[in-house]
Amino acid sequence: MAGDVIFGSDDEDEEESNESLEQESPLEDNQPDSELEADGDSLEDSSESEEESQTIFSSEADDTQPNENDSTENAIDESSEAEESMKEEEESQPEPESSDESEKMLEIEGKISDLEADVEELSQQDVSYEIDDVKQEVDQSEAVESLQSRVEEIEQSLDDISENLSGEQNDDLRQDVDSLEKTVEEVSSKVSDIESENDVEELESQVEKIKDRVAEKSDLIENLKQREDENYSDLREDIEDIREEISDLDPDDLEERVTKVEDNTEALEEFIEDIKNSDDVEQVRGRLDGLEESIEEVETQAEQEDLRSDVDEIREGLEEIEDDVSNLRSNVNDNESSIEEVRDEIDERLEGLKAERDSGSDVPEDFDFQRVGKLEVSLDNLESRVDKLEGRESQEMNKDIREELDQVKSIVSDFKWLFNDFDDLSELKLLSVDEYEEIKAQDAGQEDVKNLFQSVDERLSKIIDVTSSAEDVKKLEQRVQRIEDSIDEPDDKLEEDLEAIVSKIESQDKEIREIREGYTELGEMMQLLLNQYRSDEKKDIEVPEL
Repeated sequence: MAGDVIFGSDDEDEEESNESLEQESPLEDNQPDSELEADGDSLEDSSESEEESQTIFSSEADDTQPNENDSTENAIDESSEAEESMKEEEESQPEPESSDESEKMLEIEGKISDLEADVEELSQQDVSYEIDDVKQEVDQSEAVESLQSRVEEIEQSLDDISENLSGEQNDDLRQDVDSLEKTVEEVSSKVSDIESENDVEELESQVEKIKDRVAEKSDLIENLKQREDENYSDLREDIEDIREEISDLDPDDLEERVTKVEDNTEALEEFIEDIKNSDDVEQVRGRLDGLEESIEEVETQAEQEDLRSDVDEIREGLEEIEDDVSNLRSNVNDNESSIEEVRDEIDERLEGLKAERDSGSDVPEDFDFQRVGKLEVSLDNLESRVDKLEGRESQEMNKDIREELDQVKSIVSDFKWLFNDFDDLSELKLLSVDEYEEIKAQDAGQEDVKNLFQSVDERLSKIIDVTSSAEDVKKLEQRVQRIEDSIDEPDDKLEEDLEAIVSKIESQDKEIREIREGYTELGEMMQLLLNQYRSDEKKDIEVPEL
């Protein structure tokens, strides 16, 4: 846009003027004291030159203001003429097209808004920063002659700015007006080709909105003109005040200020050199390095403490596991001893039973074969008793007890397994342990039989732990006595019951094998845990302590 070009040139001129002022400031600071001690003739010459510069500056400022005002007025008149021509052409064409016309209207509105923005930026361009620079230079100046030269340069820069504004602004505005005329011609040519009458009302409403906006922008332009006039008047007043201040300045005061500034700068330079050469900086750096190292050490110690706490927790857990394992081992040993005692008692009673069966030839006629059913009832009662005990133990113990209850029936049925022929109970023959192992070896092998005995021993030991009281032992003895009393000559019902018991035993064998496999897996898992615990202990021993 044209506005960007205009303001870009103004900014460059302002930057050049600022750079020239900044370059003059060190030159003035380095002026020798001889210039400040000039005689009365030089002061008179400077006052005359100052008066001449005042007259020149006032005349140039008066000339720049009308030029700028004329340029802005010309731009406003051209934009208003273009808008009026556009309105007339729009009114002459009664049938517009909705889509194309709306796009063109938006483009025209955008260009009008750009032109208004350019006018606002031109009006808001403030030269007050030049006044501030002049005031600062007056306060910091060391001689009256340098101030006068700066005032002359500022006047020249103002003249250049005004000329650039008057020339470039008019050219850019003309280019924008030409482009607007071209767009208006294109719009008029397209409006002539519109045949529909549906969007006429919308176009009229858009035209009215544009008229309202143009009226608002005209008011803004008038306000901008007033602001420009006020800025120029304020600028003149500020320049006059600066000239009065320059005339009132005394060279002696300036010399005193310069000497004070020099003394302060020398003191600051000495202070900076002392700080650079001091050993405190190195000591502070060393302390900082030491603090950083100590912080790193503390962080590493905190991490190691966390690791140690985790290791201690793992050790405690493993110790608890070892205690549990040792307790289990002690319980197993105790149970094995009690199981051996029970086995001895059962063997003795079975041998006595065998002797009695061998001695007796006939079975009494009044034998009650329903006693075998009573045995099942007693087993059910035992199961109910164990169910009551389950409420007192933990869930894991309850599971084990339930499994052992199933195995009690198998243990009782093992008494019937020890007989060869179920058809002729008169010729009962008690099997020895060796014969029993041989028979079992034929079906599943000796290893399976041994594992089965081990699992049965373990389960019996758990049951004995649960029912280790004297009352339970007495009840168990009474039930064994009942079993011994109930074994007489067989009949059909007894054979059926025995067959059912045999089928249950077979099913229980399968369950026993599954349980055995579970125990072997559990043992392997415990072995892995122990190995892992031992390896962790070795690692903990190898870790050096801080």
